[in-house]
Amino acid sequence: MNKSCMKPTQIKMNDCNFFVNEQTRTVVCICEGTKYMAQDFLNHYNERHDTSGRYDLYRGVTGCYMPDYFKGIARCSIHDQWDEKIGAQIAFARMKRKMDKAWVRALNVFFESEFNWLNQVADIADSACNRIANEEESLQRNIENKIGKEPE
Repeated sequence: MNKSCMKPTQIKMNDCNFFVNEQTRTVVCICEGTKYMAQDFLNHYNERHDTSGRYDLYRGVTGCYMPDYFKGIARCSIHDQWDEKIGAQIAFARMKRKMDKAWVRALNVFFESEFNWLNQVADIADSACNRIANEEESLQRNIENKIGKEPE
């Protein structure tokens, strides 16, 4: 399944590959193709909500990519009874925990960059408002000077 535009909560066990070694009593769960998962989800959100392409820039933000794959491992103790299905569920849960943490880190990078972008916009707006206020004051002084100099 294509993991593009998906959230980690949408990843199911059948989206992953499982490797079982009965000799070592180990199950490994691997979910591949996740590097652009957060970025593609935000771009898909952008398209659905028409936010004018601002999230397309997110793909280029350094440090916001998720790993190419996530791996969870479940090992059965010699004191426990071996069950491949339970091992697969444990390995999947451990893989999902790693994926969720990476998802949160990636989105935090996005929101931090979004917050910085909004601060820049606010600074530009403040600067424009100050410039307009100064121009209005200058215009008011010019009007008062012209009115004051006219003969009565």
